[in-house]
Amino acid sequence: MEALTLHPLATPDLSAWAEALTLWRPDSPRSAAELAERDRLRTSEEVSRRFWVCGSGGQRIGVLELETPRAENQPGWLQLRVGTPHPELLPRLLDLGVRQARDLQEAAMLIARVREDRPELASHLDCGFTEYGRMFSSHLDLTRLDVAEAADKAAAVRAAGICILPLEQATRAAGLGEFSTSRAAQRRLYDLVVSRLAAVPGAVASRPWPFEVWQARAAERYGSALVFVAVAPGGKWVGLTELFEGSLPGTLRTGLTGVEPQWQGRGVAYALKLAALEAAQERGYRSADTMNHQANAPMLAVNRALGFVPEPATVLLRRRLGPAGQEPEI
Repeated sequence: MEALTLHPLATPDLSAWAEALTLWRPDSPRSAAELAERDRLRTSEEVSRRFWVCGSGGQRIGVLELETPRAENQPGWLQLRVGTPHPELLPRLLDLGVRQARDLQEAAMLIARVREDRPELASHLDCGFTEYGRMFSSHLDLTRLDVAEAADKAAAVRAAGICILPLEQATRAAGLGEFSTSRAAQRRLYDLVVSRLAAVPGAVASRPWPFEVWQARAAERYGSALVFVAVAPGGKWVGLTELFEGSLPGTLRTGLTGVEPQWQGRGVAYALKLAALEAAQERGYRSADTMNHQANAPMLAVNRALGFVPEPATVLLRRRLGPAGQEPEI
């Protein structure tokens, strides 16, 4: 059996590594710019390990990454990604990942995300990972979005006194100046994000980033993003939706959409998403992708009503870490 070795990724190889991961794991695409940005904003407590997996002759036959998850950032949790053009090597890559994770101090749980139609899923399950949830992906062709057809629902929201405004306009209307330079505006949005993230249905709750970490990681991205805010009578921000640049030109991916409890059930989430998608259409974007936990029935219904088309689900997997040969089942 050919020996496999791990070679830590050197910075000049970041682009080649990202291209290999995207080629070998199309359900988990990454760009060099995206990886470099994640590295720049990583805190000192967070883990990031990237490797080339090489055969006995030194040829690169796989990639492996271990990092602290951004979403499911529970203490002791690490996320594993592996990719290879040789499916028969997947069990060995996963074993290498488990060994690397076990060597990291305080690592207790290894998680992975694999699309249900990918060959990596069976290998993960055979390696001791178990499913603990699913994320449903869906895709919207913005060239076919009929805004006029959905106008009645948005009009009902306006009739209830809710204004749907772009973030910058909402910031100025609140007398807070420009969002990019206003700590007060950023704090207001952060508080809304934290409130609505805590209410998103899912298998594992996310721990909110401290405000300063959120500022560094997220606030600056809102300058180029399509972010809309729902403003209630009296000026309180009671909902938001986010659209960010996708991995490919002309594409978008959704971030958080959430509405405060007292305004739910009135079509506000629908109106928020419609406003953002209409703005995206006007800017020439071609498509938008979204992902929601299987338990988030209200948002899944909103996406269906807007015309999003379901795609294969992403399976959430985990494996408890322990000493070799002593890893209990979850």
